[in-house]
Amino acid sequence: MTLSKAAMNAAAVVLALGSIAGCAGNQAAPSAAIDQAEQRIDEADRAEAQRYANRELNMAREKLTLAREAQQEGDEERAARLAQHAELDAVYAAAMADNQETQAAVQELRDSLETLQSELERQSGFQSEQPSGSPSADF
Repeated sequence: MTLSKAAMNAAAVVLALGSIAGCAGNQAAPSAAIDQAEQRIDEADRAEAQRYANRELNMAREKLTLAREAQQEGDEERAARLAQHAELDAVYAAAMADNQETQAAVQELRDSLETLQSELERQSGFQSEQPSGSPSADF
């Protein structure tokens, strides 16, 4: 059994939320959280989130910038929290992009099926219009 990208991203969101909830009292080092958020933002970029989830990806970038500022100011807890939120926003943006791509592929398949069905109906109608004694043309 294989999981779709959207399902894997949804699982990543759930795990990240669990991580945030589990670590509320024990904040991760801001540098590690910032690195993780950067990685997720890069992944979202590769998933074309800018095209399909621009708002969410920009929110992730903004929170990452705020996390870096908080780290420079020495507010480690705030920096880690903002970085984790940036990571979640990026994962969400990537999941939205994957979903949109999947929906586009589904629509393309539906359109192809409709075209094939119309062609089949047209050919069936063409063949039934031919006199019974004459050979049918192959197209």
